[in-house]
Amino acid sequence: MTAELKYYSQHDFSKYAGEWIALLDHELLAHGKNLKEVYEEANSKAKGKTPFFLMVPKSTDELVL
Repeated sequence: MTAELKYYSQHDFSKYAGEWIALLDHELLAHGKNLKEVYEEANSKAKGKTPFFLMVPKSTDELVL
């Protein structure tokens, strides 16, 4: 399990339901409804590292691993 996925599983991101989030290590780099914009913002903050992107489900029924 990546550090980002572990961080995601241990914290409440429900306020971002229906949005894309970008995580790096234990930090939320960006969030929003437009993946391209989230990708660009996160990569500008990532300093050459690769962020982890995922869509926060609107309900636990939508969670697929």
